[in-house]
Amino acid sequence: MFFLRAFKVALSALAANKLRSTLAVLGIVIGVSAVIMMIAMGRGAQAKVEESITKMGVNLVFIYPGAVSKGVSGAKTSSAETLTVEDCDVLAKLPHVAAVAPEVRRYYQIKFMNRNESAQVIGTTPSHLPIRNFKIDRGVYFDKSAILGRLRVCVLGAGIARKLFGGIDPVGRMIQVDRKNFQVLGVLEDKGGDSWVGLDDTVYVPVTTALYRLFNRRHLSQITISIDAEDKIDESMDVIETEMLKLHKI
Repeated sequence: MFFLRAFKVALSALAANKLRSTLAVLGIVIGVSAVIMMIAMGRGAQAKVEESITKMGVNLVFIYPGAVSKGVSGAKTSSAETLTVEDCDVLAKLPHVAAVAPEVRRYYQIKFMNRNESAQVIGTTPSHLPIRNFKIDRGVYFDKSAILGRLRVCVLGAGIARKLFGGIDPVGRMIQVDRKNFQVLGVLEDKGGDSWVGLDDTVYVPVTTALYRLFNRRHLSQITISIDAEDKIDESMDVIETEMLKLHKI
């Protein structure tokens, strides 16, 4: 909860400032020392916070659509869907970038037989697996051919797999996402029920499938970038921002 509150404050601060681009680049240095200095309450709490943060992945930079406009009430609201899959291809070639994953997300009802659960669906690519420190427990993750073919396949978090299937092996079976059939290719290892980011209760699908066959949109919710060294994050953020300004002609 402490980390979540700090994260929300950081996002609010971003929205409050005038941005010189339509993109806000939020870097999260998950060497966690700075975060721990603020919120640690003894060694037990420190270990718990470190564990929770590293479940998200390490040395990450998040890019969000960042245009800020004034609504009718005068309040500032985030708008403009500008991030694309093509941006990821360019960013992947930058110095010190280890991996890049597009992400587009939405909540849907997920059904298997007579079981019906609400879960987050994330469209992404195979690079999402190492970036988020995910490991496959059963089956496989979808590959590049699923991206190119916009296939209706998915990988389940351990939590949603349990809720839908109980003791049945989900691999190879069909689920419904928004009344569309998806074949389950694999199940991720359990990240732990205390994860506030809901890693275990998410359904992962190819990003192209999500964009064109499910969400009916063309832009991303965010781009997640893994940097190859913690001490290169600040430098990489400057390079990333410059590249994004150039890509979007800002």
